[in-house]
Amino acid sequence: MTTLHAKKLHQETLAAFKGKIKAFDKNIKHSSKLEIERMLDKLERSSDRLYNNQCLNLAGYKSLLDLIMNRREKHIFDCL
Repeated sequence: MTTLHAKKLHQETLAAFKGKIKAFDKNIKHSSKLEIERMLDKLERSSDRLYNNQCLNLAGYKSLLDLIMNRREKHIFDCL
């Protein structure tokens, strides 16, 4: 894969995954803490797979992990 194609793939993947995180934000209103934690775990595993399969660069991967951690702090850790 050329550098240009890889960069475009990384950008498109990051944008699509951010869309999944926005959908998560809309869908958690009536979810329990355990359900939210499971959804966040699933998002994290998905981001790991995307990075491991070179669909995300390191910067994009880190930004997704930050978004996921922010939601953990907001919805899981604040509830303890």
